[in-house]
Amino acid sequence: MQTRFWHDCWLGDCALKVTFPNLFHIAVRQDLEVVEAWVEGQWFLEFRRQLNGILWEEWSNLMLLLDEVSLSDGRDEVFWALERSQQYSAKSLYNLMTFGGVQDVQMMLIWKCNIPLKVKIFLWMAIHDRIQCGVQLKKKKWSGPEECFSCDRLETSDHILFQCPIAVFLWSFFRECLGWLLSPTSCSALFLEILTKLRGKKQQVTLFLCAGALWTIWKARNDVVFNKKTMTSPVAIIYKTLMVVKSWRPLLKPNLKPVANEMINLVASNATVAM
Repeated sequence: MQTRFWHDCWLGDCALKVTFPNLFHIAVRQDLEVVEAWVEGQWFLEFRRQLNGILWEEWSNLMLLLDEVSLSDGRDEVFWALERSQQYSAKSLYNLMTFGGVQDVQMMLIWKCNIPLKVKIFLWMAIHDRIQCGVQLKKKKWSGPEECFSCDRLETSDHILFQCPIAVFLWSFFRECLGWLLSPTSCSALFLEILTKLRGKKQQVTLFLCAGALWTIWKARNDVVFNKKTMTSPVAIIYKTLMVVKSWRPLLKPNLKPVANEMINLVASNATVAM
């Protein structure tokens, strides 16, 4: 039997019917197999009604995940993910049932963060080096360059988000503004800082703010690549980040809003000085 698109756990940590319940509910074929959904190099899914509102948002997020999938010929193979040998063992199943397995603390923090779902998915992809940067696209036989469009260095996920000049400027500003010892140079360094140095509301709000920064850098990079738009001033990236996090403020829990407002106002006041 081939892998089922909605029911089997083949993309991410749970079945797509759980991650995208509203799309699953209106899918014409809920028993669709992955191989049937991949038609002539494109994903083909049918729904019983037009997608709008939350359905369109789920569809956009699903496409973000599917864009990273690379399929190969041949029958699907089932393996046991809880053992290195990929073979089933009663011991590993017992450990999972009684201890819940080993939790990914970084991802637990991200999934609990009060940010849009598409941004959570983006952060998951960035941490696992799966965003569509030049290096990753080259692995899929992309004909374009694998160098950064802004500085001609090898374009990896960490380069886009932390090492390209515009990203270096933003994280250096955050370092000075928020009192960090060092500017982060990678996803792992950033999340290690947030996990080990911060606690409680400050940890949650700092992640909220950094998620806005990462999302803004990614969107700015895409503007350069696809729309040929460049920023007239490095300070613009700070204000774009502020616009993003302010638009997300309604998603925050009430007890986090005062802390978020204080941190946003701090960034805004420092941005004025930086001009």
